[in-house]
Amino acid sequence: VEQQFARYYAWLQAMEKAKIQPNLLKEAGVSLLKSAWNPVRLNKLGTVEIRCIDSNSPSVILLVITLLEKLADRVRHEKLTVRPSKGMQIFELVGNRLYVPDFEYLLGELLLASATEGIKNPKVRAYVDSILQFASAVGGEGTNFLAKLSRNLDRYQTTEASILQEFTPTTTQLSLDAGLRLVRSICDKLEAIVSSIDIENPLAALDTDEGLLLQQH
Repeated sequence: VEQQFARYYAWLQAMEKAKIQPNLLKEAGVSLLKSAWNPVRLNKLGTVEIRCIDSNSPSVILLVITLLEKLADRVRHEKLTVRPSKGMQIFELVGNRLYVPDFEYLLGELLLASATEGIKNPKVRAYVDSILQFASAVGGEGTNFLAKLSRNLDRYQTTEASILQEFTPTTTQLSLDAGLRLVRSICDKLEAIVSSIDIENPLAALDTDEGLLLQQH
């Protein structure tokens, strides 16, 4: 919330510096909620947008949704106070306070390590382990999958890490036919993943050994 206020006022200050009337912002339909496009964003529907996972496969998105639902559920029901803390690198529950890393660490060192090394990085592994441990304590639907994922984290590989392993030099050219074949192949894989999801029980698609190798799709 504080970030969104800061972005909004920064926008107004930039407009003032450029000698643009502030009322034009309102006339364009830009509100406080629309002025910031952070990885986590509030909206007028009263929900939270998690905007950093939309380029993943449906299986990964379902996994993250399950994890976030468990996290939020525990914070609400146990009436915990969440405190971002400088120097904190994992989730740590002390009494009724949940201490978490601050944005500087998350968007800096941890983001780079997670994108390039993934779970093989000790700091990323410690962070993910702490989140899974905290979320798994809630129980209910999806808990078995989170526990299974915890036991098999070493098998998990992020999309970015997979791409980097197969990355070709920027000077390499891809022919039109090769590019189209690649697009068709990805579309076929996406269609297969979507068709395997049970609408009545979407989490069932995750509770499989194949689901643990999410990014191989």
